[in-house]
Amino acid sequence: MSIHDAVADDPPVSGLSFAADLLRRVAQGDHDAFGDFYDVMSARVHGIVCAGIDDKLLAEELTGEIFLEFWRSAPARISAAEPLRSVLLFAHRSVEERRALLPGASASVAGRHSSRP
Repeated sequence: MSIHDAVADDPPVSGLSFAADLLRRVAQGDHDAFGDFYDVMSARVHGIVCAGIDDKLLAEELTGEIFLEFWRSAPARISAAEPLRSVLLFAHRSVEERRALLPGASASVAGRHSSRP
């Protein structure tokens, strides 16, 4: 699954509004809402991470780090025009950053974004 597939394949509107409401509550420091937000979004975020990181343990670690950052940055994310899309795009950027740090991966990551053959 690519990031474009994951972001384009959004859950039904009712699921989106529920997750957006949870994100608003997380932004207010609601721990229970964070647990519910994790339950709703973790499979999607982990799918994005696994699409870019082959190592299962590293993917699990990065998924946890992403959710920790969600907790820290929820107030800023809720102000975004599309808060859930910003969360998924943040997950994708986190994967790209981590891949760039992996041995031998920087050339392939840079090459993927190059316009040259």
